[in-house]
Amino acid sequence: MEKELDKRLKGLKKQITQLEKYLQIQQEVLMTRSQAANFLSVSLTTLRTWTESGTLIGKRLGGRIYYLKSEIIGSMNRIQQ
Repeated sequence: MEKELDKRLKGLKKQITQLEKYLQIQQEVLMTRSQAANFLSVSLTTLRTWTESGTLIGKRLGGRIYYLKSEIIGSMNRIQQ
């Protein structure tokens, strides 16, 4: 009985963590690849290169890549310093 409760609690904790991450992303401005490239005034090829090199971090949702505007701005600030 106690093992079953522990198992359920662990499952609930995992779901809560996933929901918190999802809600945090929902509060941020998500940009498509095209929107991010336009925002940065670069080509999609450059955006992909920056993503592959780790300069920018893309979030994969539903088979597509999105960028958080706050992360784009943060990455550009780090590069300029």
